Amino acid sequence: MYGRNDRIDAASVWVLGIWAGSLIMTGASAAIIFPETREMGAAVSNLLLPVDEHWKYIAGRVQNRIFLVCDWVQIFSASIVLALFIAAIVRKRAAQLARGLWIARIIATVFTLGTLAIYLAWLSPAMQADLKAFWAALDAKNLEAARVAQTSFDRYHPIASRFFSAMTIGVVALGIVTALGIGRRAPTTPPGA
Repeated sequence: MYGRNDRIDAASVWVLGIWAGSLIMTGASAAIIFPETREMGAAVSNLLLPVDEHWKYIAGRVQNRIFLVCDWVQIFSASIVLALFIAAIVRKRAAQLARGLWIARIIATVFTLGTLAIYLAWLSPAMQADLKAFWAALDAKNLEAARVAQTSFDRYHPIASRFFSAMTIGVVALGIVTALGIGRRAPTTPPGA
C-alpha cells in the first residue's frame, strides 16, 4: 500500500526523469548540431573567422540557447526535488526507509544539487561571459579579441563536459535511489528480539 510519502517520492522520481531528460537531450543535441554545422561552415561568408571555423560560431549560437533552456529546466527541477526532499524529511521519511537507502538518498541529493549549484554559480556564468565576448569581438571585426575569448572558453569546455556528465549521473542515481524507496519500509525488529 502506498502512502503520502510514496507519492512524494514518486513525484520526485517524475521530476528527476524530466531533469535527466533535459540533460541527456541537451548533450545529444550538442553532439548533433556541432558536427552538422561544421559541414555548412563554408557557406557563411561574412564572418571574420577562417572558413574552417565558421561552424563553431554557428553551432555555438544555436546550442547556447539549448544550454540556457536546460539550465532553466534544471533550476525548476532542482527546486521541486529539493522541496519534495524537505517534505520527505518533515514527514519523517527516514524513519520509514532502511537506513542505507535513506543515506544513499541524502548523498545523491547533496551531490546532485551541489554539482548543479557550482555549475550555475561559477561555470555557466564564466562560459557565458566568454561566449558573449567572443561574439562581440567578431561583430566588431576584432579577431585578436575573439581569439582571447575563444581560448578562455575552450579551457572551460572539458570541465563543463565533466560537470554535465556528473549532473546526469547524479540525477539518474537520485532517481533510482528515490524509486527504490517507493513502497518499501524499514525493517522492524520483532518484539522481544
